[in-house]
Formats: sequence, C-alpha cells, structure tokens
Amino acid sequence: MGAGKKTKYNSRFLEIGHQIIADMPKSRKENLCSLSHTLHFVTLLGFQSFKSKRNVADGVRKSEPCPTKVGITLISDVDIDDVPVIDVRLDKYTGISKDQIGKRKVKANEKFDLTYYEFMFLMLRDEYAGFFEANDDPRGGYVSLYLKAFEKGDAKLPTPSIQFKRNKPKNKSGYREDVVPITEQIIPIDKKVQGEWKVIPKYADKYGPLLEHLLKKREEGKKRKAQSMRELHLTSK
Repeated sequence: MGAGKKTKYNSRFLEIGHQIIADMPKSRKENLCSLSHTLHFVTLLGFQSFKSKRNVADGVRKSEPCPTKVGITLISDVDIDDVPVIDVRLDKYTGISKDQIGKRKVKANEKFDLTYYEFMFLMLRDEYAGFFEANDDPRGGYVSLYLKAFEKGDAKLPTPSIQFKRNKPKNKSGYREDVVPITEQIIPIDKKVQGEWKVIPKYADKYGPLLEHLLKKREEGKKRKAQSMRELHLTSK
C-alpha cells in the first residue's frame, strides 16, 4: 500500500503489512496493484469556506491559503462494480462500520467523485494496493494514512491523505518540470450565495451535508468561545 513518511507511529503497521504480503498466496500477490494503472487522477475537491495552507513551490519556504480538501475526482479505464458509498459526515471520530459502507457501480471512462474515506476504502483493495495513476506514472499517486491519533486511541480510524510521488530535486536525474504539486490541483466546490456558503449544484447532493455539518460545528465553536470569554471576564472582576 502507498505510505507516507515512515514514523514511529506507522513503522509497526508497515512491518505488519510486509508480513501479510509475505504470507499471501502467489495468486493474491500477483493481483496487488494489478489495476492501479487503470485508475486516473483528475482533481482534488475543496471547500474555500474553510481555508487551509499549501507550500509555494518557488524555492522559498512560504505558504499560501487554499481550499480545505474534502474529496477527489477519478476516472477508470474499466467498470468498477462496487465503489464505496459512505455518509460524508462520518469521520475518524465516529468510526465507520461495515454496514455503513454501501456500494455503487461506476462505468469505464466516467468521472466519479469520492470522499476521503470512500477513497481510502477503495485504495485498500488488493487490485489498487494504495496506488493510482498520476503524472503518467502507473503508481504516481497514493493514499497515505496518518496513524498517530489512531494508534493512541484518540480516533477510531486513521486519517487518509492523498499524495503524489515526490518529485526529485532539480539537481538529480529524474526531476520533471511537469509534476505539479497535488495541493495546486484543488477545485473549489462551494461559493457564497446571498451571504451564505453553499455547495455548487454539481456537487451539492454528495458534499452539501458535509458543508452544513462543518458550518454548524464552526458556529457552535464560536458560541462556546464567546461564552468562555464572558465567563473569564466575569471571574476576573
């Protein structure tokens, strides 16, 4: 499976994964990544109502605001009969049980959108083994799992991240000018309508409930902060 930087929190899981692969029958090993080259990256999807940051690739260590990533668009060369369908409001804290994962069929050469956890569960399958095609590389993109909170018991699931293989330094062979950082390929899917943030119609059915959920949580957080400030002000008199 695709993996990010090796840390003390995921090294044990990598060892377990290597052992699982070593114990696999030959037929299953041969199936690993067998369809990765058929699954192509199109773009990431994000909410501009919730700002994140991305590094600026100009040789200077600085960052700039960008939409918070909430999904991915892919296209497959072959039909996929059981693409995961998961309530977009479920996350690492709620957990996702087996009976909360539905499925749908996606036809070949048809773009389709996934939430991060739908993407994670798709990538866990042997035929992808964590990888998808990007930048003309059959395994140019991968899912990376942040395991620290999960390992400590603070979350019920790892946090998935979507990455491109790192480009090589300019002074090394294999460096490619055309490899654009994945964080520069985010399409905003929300906009302000009469002063309120809304998901644009094309993505509203899938991502609308998530935006409503996040906006509600943000408003509740502001109210809690205001209440705490009032209480602090009263106790300081």
